[in-house]
Amino acid sequence: MKRVLLAIIGVVLLLGITASAALAEWPTSCVELNDVIETGLGNDHNVGIYQRVHGEGAEAACRSDHRDSGFRFGARPFQLPSKSDPAAYTQAFVERAIDRYNNDGLQATLAYYNSPASVDGPWYVFIFDENDVLVGHAPTPSIVDLHARDVLGPDGYPTGLQVVADATPMGAWTSYTWVNTATGESQTKHSWVVRHDGLVFGSGWYEPGPSKTDPAGYAQALVQRAVSLHASLGTDETLAFYNTPQSADGPWYVFVLEDRAGVLYSVANANRPDIVGKTRERIDAEGFNYGEAFAAVTEESGGAWVSYLFTHPQTRQDARKHSWTVRVGDLIFGVGWYEGI
Repeated sequence: MKRVLLAIIGVVLLLGITASAALAEWPTSCVELNDVIETGLGNDHNVGIYQRVHGEGAEAACRSDHRDSGFRFGARPFQLPSKSDPAAYTQAFVERAIDRYNNDGLQATLAYYNSPASVDGPWYVFIFDENDVLVGHAPTPSIVDLHARDVLGPDGYPTGLQVVADATPMGAWTSYTWVNTATGESQTKHSWVVRHDGLVFGSGWYEPGPSKTDPAGYAQALVQRAVSLHASLGTDETLAFYNTPQSADGPWYVFVLEDRAGVLYSVANANRPDIVGKTRERIDAEGFNYGEAFAAVTEESGGAWVSYLFTHPQTRQDARKHSWTVRVGDLIFGVGWYEGI
């Protein structure tokens, strides 16, 4: 670390920058600091190389390359972006945790991120170890030491498994439902997750998302969550979750159909476990073949609404149901809402 700082000071002197000017114009990003050093060393051809090679990923690539070199953006702490840009704030929050780990080691990092002092409103850092065990989570210490498979969302959603599956060395966004510890409400959480040294560092920001008072938007959000889970964990884990009773919320449940050469088989349905693994005629009381409408949904369309008469799972009466359906390969994901109920 000292060698890096001395080298930077040397570069500043070589460039003829005074001490006060250096503090005023000190680089605030890895890319800027790298360019200053390359210029001072006479490697002008390397100035801007991260932007040219990596484009929007320049900062992440630079930090990844220089994590072991002790880059700290000069002698002052890294400044977080404004919370008015929650995505940027979240990414910087995670990068600061990784910097702490690189400089102070794992135990000191865990001690800090398991303490209330590390929590900033809805923002906090969670950490999984090399075995995908949650080892850092200040707001909810009761879930620390749980394996990712046991870190579940409010409805039993396999949040932990999705998080560790989506984390990459360059960082990735992953979204799921989680309790906002600042408000106590279940909301959509968008987390930035980075796998570094075998560990997963993450933090997230929340948004309310559609409510049941907006049934169409709520149905689409539930389908998107199912599609995202499938992209993260694959078919088996996704079907296993959506066949559990806790995945259903009254009339709100995800159904999944598998298209086998034009014949639709139910493969997930928490409301009707008796039909899972079977095919059946899907024609409503008015003679509408909604099965054909499901099968006609294409991946290219991005999804389609299918409206039909269907038995309400609570009243056991036929009601007009509007289902949002999305195809992913041979699978069709759907969630519907009922009129007048």
